[in-house]
Amino acid sequence: MKASLLRILAVAIVAFATCLQAAARDKVIIPPDQATLAAHEKSLADAMTWRDWTVFQRWCSQNFVEVDAAGSIYTFAQREALMKTQLLQPNYKLSGFQMLAVSNGTVALMYQLQGQLTQDKTTVAINEQVTDFWTRESDGKWRIKFRQATPIVAEK
Repeated sequence: MKASLLRILAVAIVAFATCLQAAARDKVIIPPDQATLAAHEKSLADAMTWRDWTVFQRWCSQNFVEVDAAGSIYTFAQREALMKTQLLQPNYKLSGFQMLAVSNGTVALMYQLQGQLTQDKTTVAINEQVTDFWTRESDGKWRIKFRQATPIVAEK
């Protein structure tokens, strides 16, 4: 009788442990709120006004990929090199933030970027819709893995 109770108890413990493991594996990951991610985006834009690469390293994944408004594709290392030649003028504006949960551990943050960008002594006006995919990485930190900028064309 004791042996059967012990077997039942052992089976119950194993079943319970299996359920706990499944629950932990399927745990819903709560993303930062929209205001927090918007503040991180602002710190990235600020960093582009004085070429502070450390901020970019903090908020962008090592396997970050960007497609800029002209359709050019940049990796993390290529973006670092580009920051040495580009300068976002401090009068920029970020607006219209919207956040969308894409999957467990991934959110899309969309916003508009308006301002002026100087590269190779040429300054151009920019008006873009930016979509950043923030993911929770293995170290528990949220970082941008993918950025897509699309030009906003004035209606005629």
